[in-house]
Amino acid sequence: MADESAKPPKDPGFDAKNFTARLYERVLSDQNKPYAIFDGVDDSGNAINFVRHVQWERQVRNTVNANAIYLDDIAESNQQAHQQIGSLEDRVAALEAQPPSGITFP
Repeated sequence: MADESAKPPKDPGFDAKNFTARLYERVLSDQNKPYAIFDGVDDSGNAINFVRHVQWERQVRNTVNANAIYLDDIAESNQQAHQQIGSLEDRVAALEAQPPSGITFP
């Protein structure tokens, strides 16, 4: 396998809903009102704004991880292919170095 994987490290635990709720309570605009981006949930309890952004980031991270695993596999198969090519080159060179047998020239 490749020396270094392209996979990003695992993300630290993060409670986005509580984090955004605290930001919504404490970070206020010039009009002394909370910013809408920090409103953690809508009336039905579904995550919105910042929380959705964090969820989207995690989906992107999962995609990056999947691609990195695939690229690691390609790198490993490339390394194996290079080893096989080296072995074939050695075998061809050995065959070419042998004198021809059973062939006579006039």
